[in-house]
Amino acid sequence: MGTNLLHKFIFAFFAFFTTQVVCFAQLNWNTFVEDYIFNNEENGSQTELIYEQLNELRLHPIDLNTATVEQLLQIPTITEEQAQDIINYRNKNYPFESTGELMYVKSLNREDWEIIQLFCFAGEVQRYKPVTLKNTFKYCKHEVFLRSDFPLYLTEGQRNGNYRGNRMRNKLRYAFRSMNHVYASIQTEKDEGERGYDYIAGYVMLKDINTGKNSEIRELIVGNYRANFGLGLAVNTGISYGKNMQANVLSSIDKGFSPHSSFVESNYLSGGAFRYRYKKFTASVFGAFNKLDGNFNSDSTGITSIKTDGLHRTTLEYSKRHNLEETNIGGNLHWELNKFQFSFTSMYTHYSIPLTPVYNTRASLYRRYNPSGKELLNYSVAYSYKFGKFKFIGETAFSNTSTGQGGFATFNGLRFRPNIRNNVQLLVRSYGAKYTAIQGHAFSENAKPQNEQGIYVSWTSSLTPSLDIYTYLDLMRFPWLKSDVSTTSSFGIDYMAQATWAPGEKHQFLLRYHIKSKQKDYTNEDKSVSQDFNTRQTVKLQHTVQIHPKLTLVTTANGICITFAKNSPEVGFSIAENVRWTVIKSLLRLNFSLSYVDTDTYNARVYNYEPSLLYSFGIKSYYYQAIRTILVANVTPINGLTLSARYSMTKYLDHDTTGSGNQQIKSSFRSDIQLLLRYTF
Repeated sequence: MGTNLLHKFIFAFFAFFTTQVVCFAQLNWNTFVEDYIFNNEENGSQTELIYEQLNELRLHPIDLNTATVEQLLQIPTITEEQAQDIINYRNKNYPFESTGELMYVKSLNREDWEIIQLFCFAGEVQRYKPVTLKNTFKYCKHEVFLRSDFPLYLTEGQRNGNYRGNRMRNKLRYAFRSMNHVYASIQTEKDEGERGYDYIAGYVMLKDINTGKNSEIRELIVGNYRANFGLGLAVNTGISYGKNMQANVLSSIDKGFSPHSSFVESNYLSGGAFRYRYKKFTASVFGAFNKLDGNFNSDSTGITSIKTDGLHRTTLEYSKRHNLEETNIGGNLHWELNKFQFSFTSMYTHYSIPLTPVYNTRASLYRRYNPSGKELLNYSVAYSYKFGKFKFIGETAFSNTSTGQGGFATFNGLRFRPNIRNNVQLLVRSYGAKYTAIQGHAFSENAKPQNEQGIYVSWTSSLTPSLDIYTYLDLMRFPWLKSDVSTTSSFGIDYMAQATWAPGEKHQFLLRYHIKSKQKDYTNEDKSVSQDFNTRQTVKLQHTVQIHPKLTLVTTANGICITFAKNSPEVGFSIAENVRWTVIKSLLRLNFSLSYVDTDTYNARVYNYEPSLLYSFGIKSYYYQAIRTILVANVTPINGLTLSARYSMTKYLDHDTTGSGNQQIKSSFRSDIQLLLRYTF
């Protein structure tokens, strides 16, 4: 089948070039998501969190006439220098009349302007309003969000009664914000198969409150929140961007606290946090008490792993709900001295039941240095220095557990921006196998900054006003064992090159090539185990067409080829057409997508970005032979009210069942309906 697939893949690319009309538009939200978030598709929960946070920022954009450097740094790909240049331009030419003035900020290129305009606006100059109880409720905005999903099929868990609840999924949220200083939110969710709403989260936050000359409350949060200090080695319960967003990684070592308003049921703290700035010093303290889901060992004396999916559908899953208590206490001290910055972070974690990872077989020995015991201490120092067109930034961290395991990790980067058209970065990391940071998320190939060494270099360039190039090379070594390498250390290489060409105002082409190769166990004919490189190559080609200001077509072709040892190559491809149409004076927006997928195996599955509702994750994987179609409709009948509906259908052409276990569907056809209501006032 591999040869036939290769022929189909070549035909699909030929059809792609010969059937497209040459005409595109300025970067829009959907294109941005595909280009900048898509590369993180294999880390689903983290990608979903990135998507939700950026979607939240898009729905509540930053006012360029009041923005701070810290607020602008929420925008991925924007560096600290660029954010400061925007502020300096505003101070000299106050106020911004429109976002078009960004073209006069010398450190921004065309792509930077377009990305910033997705998340910013130029608001009217308003008189300062003190934060009082009266003003808080006088100048406030409310948001009500409700979404319901209706699967039009039954899973095996529904058929055999293993699932405690019905098949519907529901999300509900109310949010409050006032004067960019007071925020509050409460959200709840019911997953498919769950009985009732078993996830409730909320917070109240004060932000950027002036308390006198050269001092302010940066954040004061009660409820659920995220913390991010340094480069994330010791403490980062927020988001960790993929390898094509490293401008954000090296932007700041003083990110602080942010509210957790996401429906992702893990990787957040529940308690209180306070950050206060006085002149060049910023001090932070925080505490949290979380109830987690744990998997007990065989004699129920310890927790072998922490369950993070938030699902409580079956009796077994529900029995694990909140059976583990986690207490966190920490702090940070940040100091600025001219071009130097230093940040000291410490965090103590305590569990009600000891963590006891299991590593009693060769296949499980890689867990030998997983977090263990009841207590964990992390502490780090982060540092940065700017000199001319260079910026050096890094963090060095240490960890200790109550079982006596101590570890070390360091991550350092150098960025060189010779002009607005070029940006070069060098990142070096060394995370020891014994280093553990349960609340840490940093730049890494692994899910956690542990058992990894690497050198990463990237180059971003606007070679011409119409041609952007981005490429990176990441060389990796894993000193200790991994889940798929059971006998020795291993190596890997990750390379990506992407070109975006917009020869005119009405068309754009994107070409991306990505290869990742890592060593993996291979069983020889004599039953001995050795290592060989498992190589995954992907190609993406996309053409965006704006036929009319209200009609856009996006055609995307994806190809994949996996080779490993003496195994036959596993090949797959997909081709998709997306139509975006705005009608009835922009009150109605339609988005239609049709795609075809054909892969040899599940391993060769193809990831596609597809139209979705607000706060809904839009990257899915498909495999074997399937046709996928989606229709999304958004209606704005009155100002502030949005009604959305989404219908999706998948038809598998080569098998009669999909999924496995409780999620198995005894049909080659599956479809869903999703309904959404959002009202702001």
